[in-house]
Amino acid sequence: MDIHIDDQDWQVVDCDADINSLDEALLAATIPELKRKYPCACGSTHKPWKNYMMESRNRETTEATITQADSTRCLVGRLPTEILSTIFDLAVAESPFVNGGLGETKSTESIIAQVCTWWRRIALDTPALWTTIRFREKASKEWTCWALVFLRIQTYLKRSGQTPVDLWVEVTSHWVADWFLKNFRDHLPRWRRVSMRLPEESLRPYAPTFSALVDEGAANLESLEFGIPQHDKLEIFAEPVEGFLRGVPKLKHVRMDTRTFRSCMPPLQALTTLHLETWCTLRPRIRWQTFCAIITSPNLKNLTLEGGKIFDNRDGTERLAVTTSIERFFCDDDGIIAWMWGALDAPHLKTVIIKNFVNQIHSQVINRKDHFPLLTSIVFIDCGVTPRCMEIIGTAARHVTDFTVIRDIWHPMGFIDMTIGLSPLEALAAHSDDQLLWPELKLVECDSDANLFLEQAQREACARLLRQYDLCYLRVFMRVTHTPDRKKKSAKAWNEMKEGERVSVVSPREADFVRHLAFADYTFCRRKFPRSVKDAKDTIGEIY
Repeated sequence: MDIHIDDQDWQVVDCDADINSLDEALLAATIPELKRKYPCACGSTHKPWKNYMMESRNRETTEATITQADSTRCLVGRLPTEILSTIFDLAVAESPFVNGGLGETKSTESIIAQVCTWWRRIALDTPALWTTIRFREKASKEWTCWALVFLRIQTYLKRSGQTPVDLWVEVTSHWVADWFLKNFRDHLPRWRRVSMRLPEESLRPYAPTFSALVDEGAANLESLEFGIPQHDKLEIFAEPVEGFLRGVPKLKHVRMDTRTFRSCMPPLQALTTLHLETWCTLRPRIRWQTFCAIITSPNLKNLTLEGGKIFDNRDGTERLAVTTSIERFFCDDDGIIAWMWGALDAPHLKTVIIKNFVNQIHSQVINRKDHFPLLTSIVFIDCGVTPRCMEIIGTAARHVTDFTVIRDIWHPMGFIDMTIGLSPLEALAAHSDDQLLWPELKLVECDSDANLFLEQAQREACARLLRQYDLCYLRVFMRVTHTPDRKKKSAKAWNEMKEGERVSVVSPREADFVRHLAFADYTFCRRKFPRSVKDAKDTIGEIY
């Protein structure tokens, strides 16, 4: 057996255990650098002492709590094979594509396959149990037997038969990324949903994978997510050759960074969800004509533009009315935010989430037509606007009932004319009582975990909004420990708002749109896709 050691920390990074030998004892391999020999789950004896002892203690604790089953009382064993197979399928853990990557500490299918010989035979004959492959690379200091990881993935592909398979991968090492990408290319017809968070592109580009995807297609692919950090320091590398995916008739959901999007642009006609992110701030990645094609895609319902400016300067068509079918729009591009209220006709749009907007809206509404008849919810995240900006938004979107402000930026300067902006709360409350922007307003939500009510202007704005809108309720998200202090500093405003019992104070929580879009920091990228497995053990590195 060949054992490969990492020269930096003497950790085992690879071994050549055979998949057919997983349940057998392999020949002992002495590694002087590890001082002693202890068994690995793959059958070799190269596991470090601390890992061996920790797993031994966990195993003893677990075994002590397991009671022996009484075969005379086990009625489930009498169920027909078809029913047991269906039960097993329903018992499998929720897909990472549904729960955002939060996984169990141990995969359900592996547990089922270890109960008894009868259940194992049924489990191995049920391909649906083995259709989700998930892996998140551990921290560099944690020990990983890559043989077991790779063999387990191959086993899942084998046991799933010809059933389409889901792949959820997050890695930080280039050689691990290369291995996964090679297997991704080798099994293109098999993939149904794919999510890959890869390390920063280096001198070994990912172009071969994108080229294979463009040339060969993937007939069963329904969802595709690629996250590859591309910072300004990588501008020295050549721009990707624009490629267009073919042979993906089922592809509906796409999430990519802008560089990957240019390398393998999906067909826009069939997409229902598109999420684009950028990590480059020097210059935009994608042409304005591409944005026009995206926004007018006939089936697109959910559009997210995250990270800053994605599209280049607008051309002469910017003042032309554009009709879109999207229903939910998250935008972090201030140029598009300023453009959309005067040029976008969105009869199906229901929710708009605006982030990091501190510019002026100079565009005028084209006519008195109701451009956003179904738009009832507007969210501002870290924004500063003027009353004139709010007036333009209110003229274009007249039926808003829910208004949310998260983490205000206090009095920012507009980038265009250095006009001092206000909190969206202040800008909305600045209009006179007889010129209400949104007469149908029912709910104002404020995430006060970021200094809400610290300034008198915000306190007075909330009180005035409740006076202006008789049927409106105010919901303030505030830490319990901060509530008495806030009320003491703004007693008059609180007393005014309490009249009519239209104010509620609740504990702060991350709204759904923040939970999925304000991503956690990573060791190799500050803005990344959501973590695939949060605070959970790797589910691929298990013996089964």
